[in-house]
Amino acid sequence: MILSFSFELKRMVGPSVATPDKIIVCPSRLSFGDMIFFIKKKEVMGRKSNFEKMPVIHPGAAGIDLGSRFHVVAVGQRPGQVRQFGVYTEDLHELANWLIGHDIDTVAMESTGSYWKGLFVILQDYGLNPVLVNGSQVKNVKGRKSDVQDAQWIQRLHSLGLLNGSFIPDNLTDGLKQYSRHRQKLQDNGADYIKKMQKAMRLMNIRLDNVLSDVVGKSGRAIIEAVISGEKDAEVLADKMDCRVRKGREEIIRALTGDWRDSYIFELRQSYELYQFLRRQIAECDRAIEEILQQVAENLPVGKQREVGAFEPQKKSASIKMHQGSTLKNWLLRSSAPI
Repeated sequence: MILSFSFELKRMVGPSVATPDKIIVCPSRLSFGDMIFFIKKKEVMGRKSNFEKMPVIHPGAAGIDLGSRFHVVAVGQRPGQVRQFGVYTEDLHELANWLIGHDIDTVAMESTGSYWKGLFVILQDYGLNPVLVNGSQVKNVKGRKSDVQDAQWIQRLHSLGLLNGSFIPDNLTDGLKQYSRHRQKLQDNGADYIKKMQKAMRLMNIRLDNVLSDVVGKSGRAIIEAVISGEKDAEVLADKMDCRVRKGREEIIRALTGDWRDSYIFELRQSYELYQFLRRQIAECDRAIEEILQQVAENLPVGKQREVGAFEPQKKSASIKMHQGSTLKNWLLRSSAPI
């Protein structure tokens, strides 16, 4: 079906047609399908022209896509404004100087693993005001993309002021965090070797865990040290048990009578030695943490300083204690007491 229209075409500019008084102008002799397509295209072009451009908040913004082998830096959206740098210290200094040469005063980067740490510190030293951004804020559209596109996308978002920086602790807090996390890993490794010792004794049918609640307590360590030294007499081993143990002597002797094997004793000895080594490492971590806490106490304002390590728990009602007793005990054993 052919429809003919007669309109003034003097306002036509290229492929578009002027639409005064909200009248959609179409060329003459269009098919019905072509006319519908033309009208929809005209409406879309009209909506795009009504969009308001977002103002640029940070004109001197740059974006960095971090990687394990190289970093991609974008200072603009044109191809010549993107460059790739290595990850060595010399490369990071070159990256900072390149940013300064482009009058950059703030840099945004995604918090990718621990790759951001070294570059972030160097950018701080150069006064480039780096901003560490959560990965959820810089997610690009799905599909085919590259490191260059990611860097340009971060740069665009940062220039428009759409990125919020993450909290970065000071040096003392960061050091305390590293010591505490390392200590927790040592504790976890120590717990694994306790399980290995229990398994080795259980395979020899030495059921020390049935008569002691803590196999690495005072009595447990004394018995384990005697076993790895070559003692196999159950009565001699029972004599090393503390008098406060609730189990009777006869039951203790039965629990310490087993099928001794050299391979299991070898595993028990090495696991115990590694456990003792980890205890010494944890004690060293505690001393380092105490030094940091002393520095924190010295930096406190006058009148707020108090002895480091002094902790006064608040009094709680009996019902709260009964409800939280097991949780508090487990937390103290896990985070405060040495393994």
